[in-house]
Amino acid sequence: MTLNRVYGYSLELYIVRKGGGDTFVLGGVAQDGTRWTRVLSKRAAQMLWFHLARHLFPADADDVTASLPTAIMRGINLPSITQHMVIEPLADGIDVIGYTSAGMWAVQVNDSESQKLWTALDQAMSS
Repeated sequence: MTLNRVYGYSLELYIVRKGGGDTFVLGGVAQDGTRWTRVLSKRAAQMLWFHLARHLFPADADDVTASLPTAIMRGINLPSITQHMVIEPLADGIDVIGYTSAGMWAVQVNDSESQKLWTALDQAMSS
């Protein structure tokens, strides 16, 4: 698997539920000023929510994440859809890493933006 795109530290992050509700669009403004978007499966959005909750609210993570329902995996023949998400802690934020069947992408998010992202994701998943 190859690294397709690294956006660097990004700002103005947003996430919205797309269409019938089984996909989400995550986007922001990259370090170089360009706008970027990625399509996430419902499962990937839930994984991101779970990882952000554990990172942002470690003391309450078990209670917060207990309400998260599960979602099925989508087919691997959709190379542009992010199927899996992880985060890695950084000194001044987190590295959000998404995996597609064609490769992976990464975006770095500072602490303030990661809180905003979790709030937006929580709202998008509730709608």
